Amino acid sequence: MIVLRDYQQTLVDDVRAAFQGNRGVCMVLSTGGGKTATFTYIAENAAAKQKYTLIIAHRRKLIHQTSKGFDVPYSYIMQGAEFVPDSMVHLATVQTISRRLDKLNISPDLIVVDEAHLGLSAAYMKVYAKYPMAKLLLVTATPERSDGRGIGEVCQKMVIGIPMKELVKREHLVPVRVFAPTLVDVSSVPTVKGDYDADAVSALIDKPTVHGDILAHYRLLAQGRTTLAFANTVKESNRLAQVFRDNCIRAESLDAGDTDEFKDEVLARLQRGELDIVFNCQLYIEGLDIPEIDCIMDVSATQSVTRYLQKI
Repeated sequence: MIVLRDYQQTLVDDVRAAFQGNRGVCMVLSTGGGKTATFTYIAENAAAKQKYTLIIAHRRKLIHQTSKGFDVPYSYIMQGAEFVPDSMVHLATVQTISRRLDKLNISPDLIVVDEAHLGLSAAYMKVYAKYPMAKLLLVTATPERSDGRGIGEVCQKMVIGIPMKELVKREHLVPVRVFAPTLVDVSSVPTVKGDYDADAVSALIDKPTVHGDILAHYRLLAQGRTTLAFANTVKESNRLAQVFRDNCIRAESLDAGDTDEFKDEVLARLQRGELDIVFNCQLYIEGLDIPEIDCIMDVSATQSVTRYLQKI
């Protein structure tokens, strides 16, 4: 059984209280505060009371990371994985479970949604409707959505945990130093679907002078640190990785088109110190747990508070 930190136990107690008379609760905890450990503890306690839990996320990697914390039997509901109907805990990708709802013989008492700010899509809503008696626990560090919709559509209560500043003060997170050189002016960039047009931002960055500035700031502030970098587009991510390699810096670029095996291999090389920096575009905004990373380089521009906080 997971042993919680004091602030996590307080959060669990607050969640239990919030469920009194309500179906849906949103649990908010800062990035690095241990959201997964907290809802895993809740699921294990539910299993001890013979209550069934369904945990849903939008990426396989999130599901696999969650499964590592369980001390009770669990089963997967996702493509290529074995499904065991009588498991007390089921871990599902939303894409798979939303397609298989009519074929599954399960009756969850609790549905947990990881990265809850994504939990209002049609696929998620379909799952909530299928199991109307199940309690809903939506978990996130960033409850704000860029489309104007609110998690209040499915949650009647929000429980907010310890802030990031307090986590740093208690030494659960390391202090952060922020350097913000101005590379390009994005004031003229159009907005598309609530955020900067990524191609337009990338066009401003895709210049030798800007590449040189990015490289110079990396050498000044981050060389020697294990670095994860965010770019605006896949093309830009690949281009910057090549610029860095051309300057004798061990760099790779990853995107959604790469196989899981290749992505895992590259991240393992980063962890082992065989790479200096890995660029990506929107791939690792959430769900990445690599303690060896000690520098984030953000070349991308966003108007979304959620995307910014998820990256840092």
